[in-house]
Amino acid sequence: EPNLMERYSKSELAIVIFKKGEAKAFEGSRSIFKNARHYIRLFKHPAVDYLNQRAIERIFGKKTAAMLLFVKKKGSEEEQVFRRFVEEQLRLTGFYVVEAANLLGQKLAGLLDVKPESFPTVRLMRFQEGLQKHVCGAITSESLVDCLKAFSENKLESYFKSEPETTSVRRAARTITGSNFARVVKEDPRHVLVLAYSPRDQRVAEALVEWEYFARRLQGREDLVVGKMNVDLNEFPEFSFHSNPCVKLYRSEDKVHPVGFEAGVSVENLMEFLRQNQLVFEPENEYDPADETL
Repeated sequence: EPNLMERYSKSELAIVIFKKGEAKAFEGSRSIFKNARHYIRLFKHPAVDYLNQRAIERIFGKKTAAMLLFVKKKGSEEEQVFRRFVEEQLRLTGFYVVEAANLLGQKLAGLLDVKPESFPTVRLMRFQEGLQKHVCGAITSESLVDCLKAFSENKLESYFKSEPETTSVRRAARTITGSNFARVVKEDPRHVLVLAYSPRDQRVAEALVEWEYFARRLQGREDLVVGKMNVDLNEFPEFSFHSNPCVKLYRSEDKVHPVGFEAGVSVENLMEFLRQNQLVFEPENEYDPADETL
């Protein structure tokens, strides 16, 4: 390299690695050896892997962060941009290309709520208080650099599987979705009762009818919100779904540790649950299910 000494003569320490005629330099800093070692390690292990069983085990077994490019087929222009971007990175995030035809990729796409029509797209995932998922913008070097920087600084907004938010004047129980869970449940200063359910279990239908009767009985109460969430269409990392249906009370003074409800879903059992939690309320005009057909 003709001007090598001249280029780095002012550096206290510099490591220069040559690869196929191109020079990569690491100049004096505390992380110089760590960065150079990682760069060399990329020679043995490709910076970008196609998703396979080993990659899945690496991601989920060690619970590592991963940046994934979902493409319809290998060799696309977006994949080339992605690979050029990754070669410049020194972070230990795993980088993978996921083909639409890959069965493992299809399962991972389902987990991350990546629809086929959104391909090509870049997603980031990591395990921190549950599985966190993020979306990168345009597939350009500049956009990917900004996305990864925001991700590493915990400034990239997470996304959750969520159905469209709707309101119904005929339903007393509020519909809770993945996108409004934080606002409706966690940030609302009132007590919030949530019934989470999967409609795949036919026994849930009866519970939903009882839940609506219960919500109507409590209409007009200003310190309590009654809501329901379909877990097949919505998710929120902090909500653990362990039974179907699953009822939890988020008290106004503690939105971190919800109180579980273990009895069968009926108006009588739910009213008793409120009494046990010092949320006694006897409405002036008790709602009679016979008055209206749901």
